[in-house]
Amino acid sequence: MGIKKIKKRDGREVKFNPKKISQALEGCIRNTNHVINIDEITQQSVDMLLEKYSGKRPTVEVIQDVVEQVLMDSGNHEVAKRFIIYRQKRTDEREKNTILMNTLDGVFHKSSGENDLKRDNANTNTDTAM
Repeated sequence: MGIKKIKKRDGREVKFNPKKISQALEGCIRNTNHVINIDEITQQSVDMLLEKYSGKRPTVEVIQDVVEQVLMDSGNHEVAKRFIIYRQKRTDEREKNTILMNTLDGVFHKSSGENDLKRDNANTNTDTAM
């Protein structure tokens, strides 16, 4: 049956693409001296996902947890640590972007009654961006 789709963080369902696992592994070891067989780790991760989630729609987080487990099980503890750090950095970047987008949305698309940022300067029309 396999895994046809996965669930993204925003709730969207997209086609499962094992190449994304390889890209994440490449990203976490870039600019390091670590050498791993990315194709092998990717395939082991896909195999474990198929074993546990065949016919289901795993989340991105579940897939990343499986990749971490495969790295640990294969003795690649330093790479697993880098993968965890890589995941955290990506999460932090997403959160920063969300905060920025919410702020911009408030400044440009909400009325002054809905957004305190527009009421900071009483000398201007409160519905215009500062």
